[in-house]
Amino acid sequence: MMVRKKGTCGCGRSPTGNCIGWHKLTKEEYQEKTEEEKEKIIKEAKEDDLKEMAKQWPEYTLEELKEEQDMADRAESFKEKDEKDKE
Repeated sequence: MMVRKKGTCGCGRSPTGNCIGWHKLTKEEYQEKTEEEKEKIIKEAKEDDLKEMAKQWPEYTLEELKEEQDMADRAESFKEKDEKDKE
């Protein structure tokens, strides 16, 4: 299964971890971004990822792919928490 790779965002502002151009925003413009806007961007990115996964694995339903990605996301969050706890 595909796991969304994060890391193309160099400024740390992107809610997805990938560059979405928010490095161009002023500090004030960035602070005006609401949680709703950030959640919408995350949701759209996940939907786009699922569509790409469906092309790669046509034998799976979208629901199956979503479940697999959710499990991968949870595993990644545990890994990040463990790494943070070690610091």
